[in-house]
Amino acid sequence: MTAAGGPVTSSFALLRRGPFARLWYAGLLSSFGDWVALFATIALADSLGGVRAVLVPLLARLIPGLFGGVAGVIADRFDRRKVMIVSDIARAVLVLSLIFVTNLWQLFAVSFVLEALTLLWQPSREAWVPNLVPEGGMVAANSLTLVAAYGMLPVGALAFALLAKVGGIFTGSGMIDGEVALAFGVDSLTFLASAALIASIPGPRRVAGQQRPAARRVDLRAPLSDFIEGVRFVLAHPTVRGIILGMAAALFGAGAFFVLGQRF
Repeated sequence: MTAAGGPVTSSFALLRRGPFARLWYAGLLSSFGDWVALFATIALADSLGGVRAVLVPLLARLIPGLFGGVAGVIADRFDRRKVMIVSDIARAVLVLSLIFVTNLWQLFAVSFVLEALTLLWQPSREAWVPNLVPEGGMVAANSLTLVAAYGMLPVGALAFALLAKVGGIFTGSGMIDGEVALAFGVDSLTFLASAALIASIPGPRRVAGQQRPAARRVDLRAPLSDFIEGVRFVLAHPTVRGIILGMAAALFGAGAFFVLGQRF
């Protein structure tokens, strides 16, 4: 039982059937595509400009995060399902376009837009989850969401290695190396499959607009206000501050891993 007396929902029950299960599997596919695309773009950058060029896709994925507050505003004002479907379809097209990239500037531009679309997809999913999970199931749902997001990292790395091995057969076809071309093709399919799953989910798609009918217009000042409020909250709570510092250290190590990993 929960503290409020509601039933506790197990992770297996949530994944067995229902709208959250579809959303979770869509997230699993989307995360898988994200990780494979990241490894593939790093390999492509290395082939285009050497190991130092690996920083190009990494920076392209870092910079949009500085404006992540805008994504939250969009998720709060628009139909979340539509935002996620459009983001998935757009990412499928962009990932496929990477097959024809011939220089680092093109790689940076496509990677930048890919990350911006991912930042739209993620808060839309997070805001939708409470509408799809029964009472007492939020803890399990949040844990499953993290598993789908970060548990796919080693799976994506292994998948990219296998796809690169198979794709090497097509090297010399006039496009980029077949080792990454096949990976981008598979990535595109995962995003399309994610969009199809999300489109099949029934039920409420947006609650914020019903609670705040006057806030239908996008307030461009809202991201800055939310950012300032968030900084104040972190500074005022030692526990949260410690978690943020720990996350920063972990992400710093992850960044070093990606740069050095391609070298070795």
